[in-house]
Amino acid sequence: MKKIINIAVLVSLLGLGGCATIMTGTSQPFTVNSNIHKAKVYIDGKYAGETPLALEKLSTKKNHTIRIEADGYMPVTEVIKKEASGWVWGNIFLGGLIGLGVDMATGGLYVFEKDNMTGNLIKIQELEPIKK
Repeated sequence: MKKIINIAVLVSLLGLGGCATIMTGTSQPFTVNSNIHKAKVYIDGKYAGETPLALEKLSTKKNHTIRIEADGYMPVTEVIKKEASGWVWGNIFLGGLIGLGVDMATGGLYVFEKDNMTGNLIKIQELEPIKK
């Protein structure tokens, strides 16, 4: 009887953690590059560093807006979108609603549609006045 109780407790504890959170985590590595060395990188409006930039952990809980800029160049902005991880099926079959809820709350349910961004910054040309 004691063995059955231990197994039931173990199964219950496994159900409290979401399958996707356990398998993929709540963040993922992401790299930002550009054709301009040491261009400034902003993530969600906050300065994050210069290109080339290798982020060890970018939260998968939400989409992120990444902006790359350098003096004399047009900035490049891109939204990095999250999508459901394939591990969501593990929740449906193993973790049930509790596991799915944990993954949704922590961001573990999601992965990014891509793991890098490369910005092609274009030099701003000084415009000559229009002659009449």
